[in-house]
Amino acid sequence: MSFKSLATKFANGAYRPKTYEKYYEGTKRLDAVGISLPRKARVLELQAPFAKMAVDVLTEILIPDGYRVADDEKSGVVDLLRKVWQYNDMDSQFSLAATEAIASGAAYWIIAPPDDEHEFASIRAVDAKHARVRIDYRGNLIEGMVLYRRDDGKVGATYYTPDGVEFWVKGRYDWVSDGSGREDTWGASIVPMFNRSRLSDKYGRSDLAELTGVIDAASRTLTNLQVAQEVASSPLRVIIGDGASDMIRQHPDKVQAYMGNLFGLPDGADVKQLTGMALDPFINTYRSYALQLSAMTGIPPSMMGVSSDNNPTSAEALRVAKDRLIARAENKQRQFSDALEKVGRIVAESHGKSVKGLEALEVVWRDAAAPSTSAQMATALQAHSQGIIGDETAREFMHLTPEQLRREKARSLEMDDQAGMMMPEPEMPPEDSDPQAVENAKEEGEEAPANKKPLSSKDFQENTVDAKSKGVKANRKARK
Repeated sequence: MSFKSLATKFANGAYRPKTYEKYYEGTKRLDAVGISLPRKARVLELQAPFAKMAVDVLTEILIPDGYRVADDEKSGVVDLLRKVWQYNDMDSQFSLAATEAIASGAAYWIIAPPDDEHEFASIRAVDAKHARVRIDYRGNLIEGMVLYRRDDGKVGATYYTPDGVEFWVKGRYDWVSDGSGREDTWGASIVPMFNRSRLSDKYGRSDLAELTGVIDAASRTLTNLQVAQEVASSPLRVIIGDGASDMIRQHPDKVQAYMGNLFGLPDGADVKQLTGMALDPFINTYRSYALQLSAMTGIPPSMMGVSSDNNPTSAEALRVAKDRLIARAENKQRQFSDALEKVGRIVAESHGKSVKGLEALEVVWRDAAAPSTSAQMATALQAHSQGIIGDETAREFMHLTPEQLRREKARSLEMDDQAGMMMPEPEMPPEDSDPQAVENAKEEGEEAPANKKPLSSKDFQENTVDAKSKGVKANRKARK
């Protein structure tokens, strides 16, 4: 297939999953509300925020921390990927790309190699409205394209194939090639990041597909609640007297604007207080829909804005309540890791690095159960207290500034010197020492004499006599 054929398919909406963008943005209009809703009452229509909530809560705990590889010889490549990651603001880009992939079914990574103006490779994420790819039955990419607005105001497109890229411009009647391009030795420079639930989801699938029915039902309940609150929940007012009904009928908008909903009764009528209706049935119904969404998405009811009969009362209970959400997050990590690892290998090869040994390249993710910075710090401190990691590694988790890290490292070295951690090597015993005596002292846990010869039996007797004579003299002095 050529670029023009792919562009035609692109315009017809091919090679992309069904979109639910209006649900995520909260702009989906209700087809039916259960009652006939007048045009003026459309202002009371309210969309349940469950779609955005289901996507954002999951995206907030999907945080990649970079790459790692089992081969120590590839540590230089990992350092390069870390620099490219920070150079392209991938921390924020991935969050947006993950939101797009979960909500619409697919997002795309575009890689450009380094050149005279850019020291590192450029990476950017593109949504499914401006990018498209075609893959074969094995999942290999055949071709892809990205649309964008050029500086001259014209619509441009980049055509990606495993051999390189071509640049096209939208002319007055058709697409025209501008004659420029690039040959790539690492394959196609566009990497799709699909969100899939089944094998048949070839080009991705939105996580909102199964939630739309419940979201529509909850939105109808919210709209009916709005209508009931507006017209039936407040106490009603009554004007009594002859001609009251005619007055209300002649000026309905003006009178109701000042006084609300009115009834006109004839003079002498028996008037009783007309209380408003209770809104509890609507609230309970909406709560039931929220609990149903909680069961489908794994989001705890407390995060859905409703209370359940078994709300968690401790941190451990809250973690247990989030088990389903954590399992979904780990599943997304496995899916999105494939695309990020492919991006890493393309970046390494575009910098002239060999990809041999990078087959084991993998993405490092934060713990989905505790992705926050404070949770990472607490985990690092616990591991340090148990001796699993050292002082320097623990400090890296504390997010200290470079000046603070240098100061703490110098302080640790000074404390080690003072504590005798860097003692000089022990002196070797003199050559005339007895090796057997040195070995025996080591076995008994005593330090061998380094500057004395072992005593012979004659010397031992002489020393004993001297010691006895000194002891006798000491006793005589004590008696005096």
